Amino acid sequence: MQFALRDFEGPLSVIEEVGDLVAEAALALGKTNPKLVSDKKMLDQRRLVDFGFVLPSVLVMAGVFLGLGLLGYLAFARELHPWLQPLRLAVSQSTCYYVFVFCVLVHVLEACVACAVCELIKTFQPQQMSTKTQLQWTVGGALFGMFCLHVFMAKVARQFALVDRMPRQR
Repeated sequence: MQFALRDFEGPLSVIEEVGDLVAEAALALGKTNPKLVSDKKMLDQRRLVDFGFVLPSVLVMAGVFLGLGLLGYLAFARELHPWLQPLRLAVSQSTCYYVFVFCVLVHVLEACVACAVCELIKTFQPQQMSTKTQLQWTVGGALFGMFCLHVFMAKVARQFALVDRMPRQR
């Protein structure tokens, strides 16, 4: 009933107040929800999301490197290993070349997107993005493509969701 007697300025303050009450209740019951508590701490510090670099799994890294390596081999090698001859019969060397160039261009585009988004984060919230982290996300985007960029963009989306929950300063 304590909640009903409070004054609110708008829907954002209600959401923040409910979040505070949930965090207090969880801590009082001894049931810590680390995500909720860390979100509250990060909201209080105005440092919402940790943009630290996260490597994709080893299987993803191996798959990307083997896939691009095999595609490059099929695109540039005139004489193939006997095990790969059936692939050459199915797909021509020029087709492999164009697919390889397309894949490399997409990876470069993903690296540019990651770099640009990191630069925006550094511009508006410099305490959340260092040059080292920006370089890690950019190189990760270039090497691993969507597997790395997807994780980064999920963090950016979470950042926007948390910012929407913050009270507006007047």
